[in-house]
Amino acid sequence: MSGWLEVTLIGMVFENREEEGVVSDDENDDRFNFYTTTVDMDKDMYQDILSIATDTSGEIADYPGAALIFVAQPISPSMTAASMKTGGNALGLPQNTNMMCPSPLPLLPYPNTNTSTDVNFAVAWENSTHDKPVIETCKRGIQRIARAAGAKGLARDFLFMNDAGDDQDVLGSYGSANRASLRKVGREVDPHSVFQILAKGGFKL
Repeated sequence: MSGWLEVTLIGMVFENREEEGVVSDDENDDRFNFYTTTVDMDKDMYQDILSIATDTSGEIADYPGAALIFVAQPISPSMTAASMKTGGNALGLPQNTNMMCPSPLPLLPYPNTNTSTDVNFAVAWENSTHDKPVIETCKRGIQRIARAAGAKGLARDFLFMNDAGDDQDVLGSYGSANRASLRKVGREVDPHSVFQILAKGGFKL
């Protein structure tokens, strides 16, 4: 990293740019959005998620050209173990001891371990007049899953950045200590906040 930091700064250009959301302003562009939550998965939780995903998909189908995709991605114990060996757990990932791979296909075996799993709804639609109702429907579905997990004691704070909605507090889900640490690193490697100011969209420190 020192090699990068030793580059002589000869000039900086800053400009004000609007945040780029996930919804285009062009009525003819493809329109899509994401929402995510993390749960400790077991058979009953999996059944709840499939039920909620089915309900949400049915609501989304009322809008022409709209479709919902449900994805479940387990957080493996090797992932969290490796992070601890190399300096810590900057994302605040749950420390798992078991591994399973849930699938939306009902013919596959149900998971029988409580491995933390990122649950994502991705939604696509066609018409700009449906932006608000489609996004809100997707968001409500994920909120239902989070509440169901909370009622079972299976909810987790972690939000997977790649699958998060633009109004979800991803960096806050890492924990206050981790967020402060990331900000400290940011000040060291990007003292002029280039990636905080010039990068459009995304989640900023």
